[in-house]
Amino acid sequence: MRLVTAITRSSTAQVTTSTDHDYRTGDIVRIYVPKWYGMRRADRMQGEITVTGDDTFTIDIDTTGFNAFSAPTAPIPWYEIGRAHV
Repeated sequence: MRLVTAITRSSTAQVTTSTDHDYRTGDIVRIYVPKWYGMRRADRMQGEITVTGDDTFTIDIDTTGFNAFSAPTAPIPWYEIGRAHV
């Protein structure tokens, strides 16, 4: 599991992970986004990626009309803990 720290709103979303992701261009990746992170429409979507850096890649998902992705800053109830990951 690779934790997601950012997803852009773009015709081809850019995803940033908290550590090196070790993916390769052409991999198919599924994104999981808990409700606390916004951008819920991206939850469980998958697409082919293009690696742009050790901790970044673009994915062929159009997120332009989605709510912004934002990691929570307030405590999350223990029973709803989840982290955005790929």
